[in-house]
Amino acid sequence: MKIDHFFVNGKRFEVNIKKPEDMEGAWGKLRWGAQEMRICQSAQPHLRSQIFVHELLHAISDEYHDTSNGLTEIQVLTLASGFIMFLRENPHINIYGLISEGLDTP
Repeated sequence: MKIDHFFVNGKRFEVNIKKPEDMEGAWGKLRWGAQEMRICQSAQPHLRSQIFVHELLHAISDEYHDTSNGLTEIQVLTLASGFIMFLRENPHINIYGLISEGLDTP
């Protein structure tokens, strides 16, 4: 799946795949001032999805909390891994439908 941008609280972030030498030794990087998410070109597609969710959580945390009070790196790692596993284990749950339509239980 190709994602070239996303929004957090109305702010548009571009998603760019960058060469390893442009990544400062990281797999992913959120450049808040430039409103850009960078993902390392050498990362395999399954790892890119994890990097995307990880950096997205940083963007959400930074937008909705002062950066000094936001999520720690270990919290982001834990939440990103857990959320990706939730999505993989529950393909029958349409997340967009859940958010837009609400939850209706039997």
